[in-house]
Amino acid sequence: MSRIDRFLVSEKVVNDWGVEGQRVGERDISDHCPIWLEVDMNNWSPKPFKFNNEWFSCDTFYAFVEKEWRSFRVSGRGDFVLKQKLFLLKGSLKRWNKEVFGRLDLEIQDEVRAINVGDALLEVEEEDFNLDILFNRKEATSRFWTKLRIKVNMLVQKANLKWMKEGDSNSGLFHKVMKEKRRYNHIGPFSTPEGLVESVKDIKDFVAHHFSKKFEEEDRMVPTLDGICFDKISEEDRIWLERPFQEEEINEALKGCGVAKSPGPDGFSFMFIRRCWPFLKEDFLKYFDHFFVGGELSKAVEG
Repeated sequence: MSRIDRFLVSEKVVNDWGVEGQRVGERDISDHCPIWLEVDMNNWSPKPFKFNNEWFSCDTFYAFVEKEWRSFRVSGRGDFVLKQKLFLLKGSLKRWNKEVFGRLDLEIQDEVRAINVGDALLEVEEEDFNLDILFNRKEATSRFWTKLRIKVNMLVQKANLKWMKEGDSNSGLFHKVMKEKRRYNHIGPFSTPEGLVESVKDIKDFVAHHFSKKFEEEDRMVPTLDGICFDKISEEDRIWLERPFQEEEINEALKGCGVAKSPGPDGFSFMFIRRCWPFLKEDFLKYFDHFFVGGELSKAVEG
């Protein structure tokens, strides 16, 4: 029951080869099992969108999002309009993130270079002190710490380390945690009764088939509740529960949601919805109105 076999892999090999995990092979004439390092170069699908709260640190973010949101021309039901606008906003934010934060590491290096140049000039002109050089170095230092804070906060959210104190710039730890999560979530080749499943398509088909079988109903007999008397609410309570959603109710529910929670399936966090609520509100209220009207219509059809 003890684990007596070990193997060592350097971090450079893991990074250069893109090692995602390991797999124990079948034993042949040796009394040891071979261990295969899994390197995943397959294209599983586009990476899912996730809103990064650090985008709010950019001065142009609000103006950009509001301009993009109001520029979308989508017609239809309230739920369709909201879904489609969020979908279109994802593409705009991906392009904006690439333009604004895509060169963040290079910009940090530029600021470090500017600080070092300032130090060198101050040493040369020690006797004839130049305030312009000192001012430029101070500005470069301020920009350096601002951009470094942005980078660290983005890594903290990606690594999902809630127990780390905000501002701790241990970026090496964040990168290791992110890689470990990626390796942990990796789906590699696995054995089935039909053989080894390796390709992306075969793995997706096998997983879909596995869970579709799990959710199939074997017994078609569905029990009924005829003849059972349940307690009923009053007519007044029924009318109150079925009334249209009020804007005050929606605002209170929105305030009660934590901004640091994991984003939903669409990738947007509650921080985004709360901070951008002034221009998102109109479409969200139309969605809630459609939800209520749709419920009334479906009830009328059933009646």
